[in-house]
Amino acid sequence: MRRFIADQRCDEAGECANLNYWAFWVGDYAEQQTGDAFIGTTPLSAWHGNRLIRHLLDRLHGNIGFLELNIHTLWSLIRVRPEMISDSPTAQEMAAKVERLLDENLVSAARTTDLPHLTEDYVSAAANQQVTRDQVAALPPSVAGMISTAVAECEAAETRDLVRSGSGCG
Repeated sequence: MRRFIADQRCDEAGECANLNYWAFWVGDYAEQQTGDAFIGTTPLSAWHGNRLIRHLLDRLHGNIGFLELNIHTLWSLIRVRPEMISDSPTAQEMAAKVERLLDENLVSAARTTDLPHLTEDYVSAAANQQVTRDQVAALPPSVAGMISTAVAECEAAETRDLVRSGSGCG
C-alpha cells in the first residue's frame, strides 16, 4: 500500500482519479456507472465530498488496514477542497485525530509529512516552551528543570559551543 501511494498517484490525474473513485465508493458521486472509465474523466466538481470527508475522518485511527491511504486521500481532498474543513468542529476533530496519530507514531514517514499539512491553516502550534513543559511534566522537578534550561539555552543559542559553531538546536 505504501508503495502504491508513493509511486502510483504522484500526478494530478492520479490524485483526481483516486478522489473520484472514493467519492463514488462512499456515495458522494451518485450517478450509476457501468465501468471504471469515469474515475479518470469526471471533474471533481461532479460530487460534493460530505460523505467522503466523514468516511475518511471516521477512519483516522491506528487499527485500520488502510490508514495510510485514508491519510493521503484526506490530504488530497483538503488540498482541492479546503472549504471542507472550514467549520470549526470538523477542523477540531481532524486536528485531534492528527495529533493522536502523530503521538502514537503509527504512520510511515511519508504520511507523517502529510499529517501536519492537514491542519496547518486551522490549528496554531504550541510555543516551544510549552512543548518542553509538557514533555518534562512527569519527570522529577530537578531533572525537568535541567532539561528545560538546556532546551531554553539551545533555543536561544546561548551556550558557548552553539554560539561558536553558529548552529542552533535544529
